[in-house]
Amino acid sequence: MMKRIVILTVLLGIILAGSLALSGLRGRTVKVAKPLGFGRNAFKIPNGSTVVHSNGTTEIYDSSGRLWLRVDDRNAGNVTTPFGVKKAANVFQVPSDSFVEQTPNGTVVYYRGKVILRVQTR
Repeated sequence: MMKRIVILTVLLGIILAGSLALSGLRGRTVKVAKPLGFGRNAFKIPNGSTVVHSNGTTEIYDSSGRLWLRVDDRNAGNVTTPFGVKKAANVFQVPSDSFVEQTPNGTVVYYRGKVILRVQTR
């Protein structure tokens, strides 16, 4: 019984620590040196995020529409892609079996039937 409580406590601590780390960024301007996304080597963004590129700034909103963080694109690092070097704030790492749809309003990424990311340019 004690072993289960310890394991549950550790798991809860890991979940809360990750959640607090994400919430600690809310509304801040940060420097991004890795692709935005969900993979192991990505700058983690919340599931269901909307990314808006506008006038040299990238803003990331959480799934409820609240500003999560802002990136000054001039200060973003560079990332090598199959299409050449791009600014990290313009590169996204998504699960390999995601479905990517181009719409009149931008790009929508689905994973297992749920929207995990929207990207818009204004």
